[in-house]
Amino acid sequence: PGTFEPSNIEGLFLIAIFILILTLVSRWKSALVKVLVRNIRPYRVGHYLMMVVLGLVVGEFSPSELATGNTLFHLLFIAISLVFSILFCIITNDIEDIEIDQVSNRERPLVTGALDLKTYRSLSLFAFMMAIIYSHAVSFFTMYVFLVFMGNYYLYSMPPVRLKRVTFFSKLIISGNSLLLIILGYVFAGNDLYSFPPVIILFVLGAFTPAVNFIDLKDFEGDGKAGIKTLPVIMGLKRAKLVIGLFFLLAHLAVWVLVKSLPLMIPVAALGIIQFFLINREHYSEKPVFRVHLASLAVLAALLSTIG
Repeated sequence: PGTFEPSNIEGLFLIAIFILILTLVSRWKSALVKVLVRNIRPYRVGHYLMMVVLGLVVGEFSPSELATGNTLFHLLFIAISLVFSILFCIITNDIEDIEIDQVSNRERPLVTGALDLKTYRSLSLFAFMMAIIYSHAVSFFTMYVFLVFMGNYYLYSMPPVRLKRVTFFSKLIISGNSLLLIILGYVFAGNDLYSFPPVIILFVLGAFTPAVNFIDLKDFEGDGKAGIKTLPVIMGLKRAKLVIGLFFLLAHLAVWVLVKSLPLMIPVAALGIIQFFLINREHYSEKPVFRVHLASLAVLAALLSTIG
């Protein structure tokens, strides 16, 4: 462990290429880079990175393995692929949601005119190719996961399917993508795909899907004008906040099926109660909800590593 292998050359080369691309683009199109960085949605990136971490924890990945072969490079490539995959999904969603964003998200680049449609589409192709290149450098399975990840979001956002129009159950796409990345982390840790714990599948799809509806709260007005039948549009904002807050609380309580320990449940339940009040406060803001969500995932990862 820790010795330099010939296979490390590929990893070093791809890291060098990545740094070179960032440097050239930053110098050539610094304004463009600033726009993309502001639009990257760091909390969503954080959520999906935590999904990979959860998969590594469930798969009992040992930090000592970072010194073995290309492991560290491959983890970096997974992170790079994830960022570019999310960038692809953000761009395609923004292109289709201009009407909604003109009401609910006026800072988006297509709404402000910071980027034109042709440039934005070119960037989506670039992000897609970068995600494929760096995920393939890890393994074919990793590339397949990110292809499905981007494909799911494309079906969610883009016509003719545009699954986001389906009330409630459209969020299966987001919980399904979360599950995909947990599985990726689990397999990366050296486990067989078919040994993945079914209880994790039930927990993610059953607990995440209802709670994820909170992402529609900030788009309430825009979705209403665009005819997107989200829970807030159908139920009204106040009632939807109450229901989604309860979904979040129940999702936290559902952690019991994973830890089965009353003392360990105390911090998880406390975070669930905080989420309920954050969602239902009069002046709703998505950022605090995401922050507590990421804290909850970190606590869950810590608990699973303790009982694992």
